[in-house]
Amino acid sequence: MFTAIMGPSGSGKTMLMNVLSTIDKISGGEVWLEGQSLLDLNNRELRRFRQEHMGFIFQDYNLLDTLTIKENILLPLSLRRFPTAEMEQRLQPIVMALNIEDILEKYPTEVSGGQKQRAASARAIITKPAIVFADEPTGALDSRSAAQLWSSWENYIKPSKPSS
Repeated sequence: MFTAIMGPSGSGKTMLMNVLSTIDKISGGEVWLEGQSLLDLNNRELRRFRQEHMGFIFQDYNLLDTLTIKENILLPLSLRRFPTAEMEQRLQPIVMALNIEDILEKYPTEVSGGQKQRAASARAIITKPAIVFADEPTGALDSRSAAQLWSSWENYIKPSKPSS
C-alpha cells in the first residue's frame, strides 16, 4: 500500500515525515508501527527499530561520497552485520530492477541525480522494511525510472502487522 502526502512547498510534508519516522520528536500524540508505540522506546531501542523496520529516501539522497554506490546500498545491512553472501544475494535483484547494476563501483559524485535517487531507493528497500519514508522519491527520475521504482517497492517492502 502506498500513501502520498501532497501539498505546496513549505506546508510541512517533510516535517510530518520526520515526525512519523521518529527522526524528529513530538510533544504529543502517538506513533505506532508493527504493533509498537515508537514513543515508548529509548534511543537505543528506537535506533534498532528504525534499522529493522524502516527505510528512508531523503530528498537530497544522503549518499556518502566516500563510499561507492554499492557500499552505500549495502550500508544498512553492513551496520547490522549481515553475512556478505546474504548482502550480495539481496543486492543483485534490487539493482537489476532499478537498472543501476552498471554504476555499483562508482561514487555518488560520478553519477546522475536519477542514478543517485535509484541508489537511495535501493538502500531504503534492501532491509525489507515494513515502511519506507520517502521525500520526493521520484523527483529526479523520468517516468520509466519512476515506474521501475514503484514496482521495486512492491516486491521489497513487507506488509505491516495491524496494530492492536
